[in-house]
Amino acid sequence: MKIIILLGFIVSISFSQTGNDFLKEYPIDKRMKEMSNTEFFNHKHYLSLIYSVKEDTLFTSKILDKIASSEKFLPKTLEYRTCGMSKKQELRVIKKWCDENPESMNKSFSFIVISSFMELPLKTEEECLELNKKK
Repeated sequence: MKIIILLGFIVSISFSQTGNDFLKEYPIDKRMKEMSNTEFFNHKHYLSLIYSVKEDTLFTSKILDKIASSEKFLPKTLEYRTCGMSKKQELRVIKKWCDENPESMNKSFSFIVISSFMELPLKTEEECLELNKKK
């Protein structure tokens, strides 16, 4: 198990992405039908990175909740900021953040995803349940 974790860590470092990579590689204004094979791969790649960041913050929040046993200590996950949004809307939020923060484009894509979503308003669990019903 330790070997698998180590290999995953090495691979993630080898293929780390930055904001500059995202701006250069992601076909932001293209529909899937219009994408080349490379653009389609990049599209799926960045969607999976965004999903991973969101899942990692959810997992971390659950651990902190168990340790602290306090709702006030629990940092709100990105899910409470992005619930009800489509993947396309999430990508546009990230793109907008990149456009407004060009000095941070050398930072990791994970940092950029978290930073861009943390600027969104925090919704309650009830609001998220209602928004997700409408999807």
